[in-house]
Amino acid sequence: MEQFKPPSPLTLIGNIAENWRRWEQCFQLYMVASGAVDKDNEVKIAILLHTVGEEGLEVYNTLTIIHEGDEATMEEVLVAFRDYCSPQKERRFRTPSVLVAHGHQEYRWTDSSQSYVERTKTVSLAEMKMT
Repeated sequence: MEQFKPPSPLTLIGNIAENWRRWEQCFQLYMVASGAVDKDNEVKIAILLHTVGEEGLEVYNTLTIIHEGDEATMEEVLVAFRDYCSPQKERRFRTPSVLVAHGHQEYRWTDSSQSYVERTKTVSLAEMKMT
């Protein structure tokens, strides 16, 4: 059987989601081409962890892998890596803002913490000018 070159270690800088997508594709091709796809689960996971590189191994050691059987499968490990490498969705928090106008306060919700900070500064400056 020919020897196939495994993929380069996973790069965890730059666009991690894209790096993972490409790395996983190369890894899956390597597993099929080398015949390792038919090996026991323990061997497949060992190949994955060896191939993913030192940084990837450090990530693996922090992952929570949800598995249905007694031991995790390679697919479950890949899912955990996918979840880790997928981009975090931008989260917007609703924060109350306080506006002071002629001695009374108006409360309303804003969609960003930045606008809350800006309004708070404006209110503080307005209060300083009043005193």
